[in-house]
Amino acid sequence: MSESPIKTPRTRKAPRSEAREYCFVIMSYRPRSQYDRVYQQLCQLIESNCGLRCVRADREPEPGRDLLGKVHEKILGSSVVVADVTEYSPNVYYEYGYASAHDRLPILIAKRGARLPTDLVGKEVLRYKGTPAVDRKFSKDLIDCVNRELCSPLPEQRRMLASARPFPAYLATAPRVPGAGSKHWWHPDEGQTFGDMLGVAGILTAYGNLFGTRKIPHLLHAQCVHADVLALPASFFCIGSPKVNKVTGHFLPWVQRGLVPFWEMPRLGRKPDRRVVIKGDPDLDDLLKLPVEKKRDGSISDYGLIIRAPHPLDSQHLVLIMAGRHSIGTHAACMMVTRQELISALELRLKRLGVSLRETAQPFWGVVRGTLLSQGEMLSEVEIVKVGGYVPG
Repeated sequence: MSESPIKTPRTRKAPRSEAREYCFVIMSYRPRSQYDRVYQQLCQLIESNCGLRCVRADREPEPGRDLLGKVHEKILGSSVVVADVTEYSPNVYYEYGYASAHDRLPILIAKRGARLPTDLVGKEVLRYKGTPAVDRKFSKDLIDCVNRELCSPLPEQRRMLASARPFPAYLATAPRVPGAGSKHWWHPDEGQTFGDMLGVAGILTAYGNLFGTRKIPHLLHAQCVHADVLALPASFFCIGSPKVNKVTGHFLPWVQRGLVPFWEMPRLGRKPDRRVVIKGDPDLDDLLKLPVEKKRDGSISDYGLIIRAPHPLDSQHLVLIMAGRHSIGTHAACMMVTRQELISALELRLKRLGVSLRETAQPFWGVVRGTLLSQGEMLSEVEIVKVGGYVPG
């Protein structure tokens, strides 16, 4: 990337995306068949008891889009996949195979008496008599299976990281090279993975959990990314402050345009390693201007900023910024958006303010604090200092 400013593409108004958590249903597309009734009853069961809307590829009209591409995207973006394999149908077994190949193992259901193909013999299948709604045992078993799927860490990571269209996606970072010259009195020993690299590992692991290891974000070196890439409607994960990550510097003002509060991360002083501060909330200004200090117990704390907002060119994609004043703050921000228990705590705080983590078209911010024990290389504590949504400026 050259030193000249990056031109911001003209923004177009993007449609508001729907809440993302849904159950993808695989079944025969045969028109005016019994499966329409089965699908309607599955929708009612799952939506009323599990809180998930149901999606079937042929019921999601998107004129001009490639059908297979839409099927792939919907499967990868789902929280749960249910496959009715009662009838041999090319679309059923293609979608089942694609889901299984990408680690989205479907819950198999079938009508009692239906003969399954050899490839599925031996797999556990929930059987319904007549239709799902009239078979109470089937209904209970299905609801239990769906809820068990939702108890895994995947739903939290999905709500935080997966937009309505999770691909294409880019992960921009500029990790420091470990060495004596990179160690400061307030830094841990960087002889091992820390800071940006742990953020990379967390995002890639989460994406791998959600979409399979074949579908992960492209890695970008934040100091030399081409401006044309930044003009793409895609999801961007930016690790590090504008001091080290030019992609963060590009998106930080752009995604907040016309919104309040407006967060900035300016550098103070004129030394080569100028200190970064976080500015945006008057109530936190004094706290976030304090230099990193070592406490009496030997621990060290620093602050990080999280901003998640829809991509200005297409709200079906998101921009997630994880930036700290120093490595400790960046590490805290990365942990907050990838660890199940931390995401849950953040989601609860946002919910009290009327902000939904499920809705990626609704931007939010958070300031977090990470504490490092002087003898360790991993954060011993990550806490939320303050969170909030945005309002038009």
